Amino acid sequence: MPPSLTSADIRHTDSAGDLEVHLDSCDPGWEYAPVTDTASSRAPTDAYTLEAGTRFKNGVPANDIWVYRGTLIRTSETIGVVVRVALTDEAFKDLVHEGRFYCEQLDAVPSVPVPVCYGAHRVLDTALVEEKMHAYGCLALEDCGEALGSFDVKVDDEFRLCLVNAICTLHTAQIIHGQLDSHHILLRDGRPYIVDFSRASIGHVCGSSQSSLRVEEERLFKFGRKVDPEKNMFGCDELYGILNAMRVWRPATLRMCGSDHWDARLIEYPQALADEALACTTKSGFLTRMKLSVRKRTCEDRCIELI
Repeated sequence: MPPSLTSADIRHTDSAGDLEVHLDSCDPGWEYAPVTDTASSRAPTDAYTLEAGTRFKNGVPANDIWVYRGTLIRTSETIGVVVRVALTDEAFKDLVHEGRFYCEQLDAVPSVPVPVCYGAHRVLDTALVEEKMHAYGCLALEDCGEALGSFDVKVDDEFRLCLVNAICTLHTAQIIHGQLDSHHILLRDGRPYIVDFSRASIGHVCGSSQSSLRVEEERLFKFGRKVDPEKNMFGCDELYGILNAMRVWRPATLRMCGSDHWDARLIEYPQALADEALACTTKSGFLTRMKLSVRKRTCEDRCIELI
């Protein structure tokens, strides 16, 4: 059973200056029922209250779920949270699904960085909800920072390793996120957190053999060592997308002799690359002076220098 929500005050003033009240702590008629199996094992078990007033987006949400940043208040502490508020009964069912996913699936993979889920709570008096056009219930989650918003944001190798390992762990556990983009990856204290499992599902059979291998153990994902494989040959679109976004591979093409369309795999065959480059130079006349130096560092590690 999730911890008990004793009161909640979630309201917002829209751009026209009108006050929207979704959950009202001042109305004595508001009582909440916790939904079983919707809280993480890390969630506290004592009662709490919620206060939220900063909404992430304006406009009517397509899924009938408002998202607020707020505070969870316990006897001993206050905790920053994100509160998802359901405007319809169907939307509340989606919140219950997500809460149960945290409880039943994500608790089983504790190494994956996800927020603590404090559980879903339903408003008991549905007649009151319909009369006042308030929310049907809410789901409270730990506030884990700001969304990347773009994969062009500069992050360090530790962040990239942690995120790649997390997605590999999920796929090994047959969990697929379903909408893994930069808005669902948060950054807090240099560490990634994966959020919004509303479309996640289990039973995923990852077509990529790499999903079962962790970066620091097998070193298969040493950044920039291998060339970007073809997406349609990789076997898993979600895993391919995150590995590509984290720049695990070198680009599939490279720029040389005035062209961006050289196959980057030629780097692994220095003599072939030298022959192709010299042939291109002879035919096109792009370069008047070009010197190719091919040297072997080890049997596996070769370096091409274009001077």
